[in-house]
Amino acid sequence: MLLTRTSVRREPCRRCKILRMFLVMVLMVITIGFVAADRLHPLGAIGPYGFGFIFCGLAGGLFVLKFWLWKQQKNKDS
Repeated sequence: MLLTRTSVRREPCRRCKILRMFLVMVLMVITIGFVAADRLHPLGAIGPYGFGFIFCGLAGGLFVLKFWLWKQQKNKDS
């Protein structure tokens, strides 16, 4: 069936790209953990709740920023 298709793309699919990016990120975190373990000691003071607040704060802040930029663009077009 694959041989009869006329539009066969050579580029990897979206799922493959996401999986590859995830695996590269995991390897980078492991590498940084081994190489720079002594320099990451100050980050040990951030607990799970602190990390959660930082993550949610950054996500909320980025949402507000993108929403504001979208509104600005919408007002500019009209």
